[in-house]
Amino acid sequence: MHNEMISLSNIIFHNVDDLTLRLLKKAKVEIDDNNYFNKDDFIRHHYKLLEHLIQKIKFDFIKPTEKRSELNLDYDPKNQIADMDVSLSFMVDLLTRYRSELLNYIQEKSYGNNFSIKTCQILMHKTIQIFDQAVIDSINNYDNKNQEALATMKQEIVKVSTPLVPVGENISVLPFIGEITEDHTVNIYDYVIPTIKEQSIPIVILDFSGVYRLNNEVMKRCFDIAKLLELLGIEPIITGIRPDLSQTAVQAGLSIKSYRIYRNVNEALKAIA
Repeated sequence: MHNEMISLSNIIFHNVDDLTLRLLKKAKVEIDDNNYFNKDDFIRHHYKLLEHLIQKIKFDFIKPTEKRSELNLDYDPKNQIADMDVSLSFMVDLLTRYRSELLNYIQEKSYGNNFSIKTCQILMHKTIQIFDQAVIDSINNYDNKNQEALATMKQEIVKVSTPLVPVGENISVLPFIGEITEDHTVNIYDYVIPTIKEQSIPIVILDFSGVYRLNNEVMKRCFDIAKLLELLGIEPIITGIRPDLSQTAVQAGLSIKSYRIYRNVNEALKAIA
């Protein structure tokens, strides 16, 4: 597995400069349409900051357990971009676009070079975690004077922290990552499930492997999501339920035996195939 991770890393990150430019190019239309800042300075700063994030993803993917001091993932630690009068919402939108493009690129290279679904998922999870943390850290530092704007932007983070990831024809994964709160489940009800219905996705894998904390009430809401998917004619498959999460489900009075349950996404995809 580790050798495969190194091989995938060599393909994805063999030229960080080119990858950074690829992500910037995808956002160039949005940047060009904004008339409120110097675009040359903006792109120059973005290049350096985005390259830092990509290097962080690469390092954490290859050496996830190596002891090291935590890097500050604030995307604009010196407020250089903020000083250009770039709005926080515009920054968050750009980071979301960068992340989406990088996830698509990872998926394209993984499947095109016959890497396992599990290795691809590990890298995609790492990418989601680091970009989400980068946005959160940046929000905390961006404009402390405007608490209402900060609260609004943090709500936006909840929206982008539960992405729907296609992993094959007619199959998507909804990864639950980090500490799942009621806000996350509300976002799934309000935004993710309508997207699933609109795209007519017949199978959705609810993956809990990235969860490190959720309480009984939130666990109930997660399984209410599975029930709602069933009512919509969509099959929910559960993966990544660790013993502690299973115990939480039992304490919450939930019965999970009616669902197909697998240890991980890779195992579920093999069973579906």
